[in-house]
Amino acid sequence: MAYRTKDKQITLCRTAAGKLYYYGEFTGRPDTGLAMPATQTADGFIARNGAYAYEISGTTVTITLDGRQIGRENLTRVESPS
Repeated sequence: MAYRTKDKQITLCRTAAGKLYYYGEFTGRPDTGLAMPATQTADGFIARNGAYAYEISGTTVTITLDGRQIGRENLTRVESPS
């Protein structure tokens, strides 16, 4: 699955072995890309990178740092990259 916010691209992908990954980057800036393991939740996905968590639920992504919300953005689902 792939999503966009106003300035970011997020892709969720699963390996042949079944592992789920979250990849996020600023649009047009692949040098900012960051991949991390993700887990499917009852209503979306969550990925963790140290003290940061990125949770996709419905049409939003919420970013927390040490459990404190530091960002929330609307998502638009897009065609998955090939």
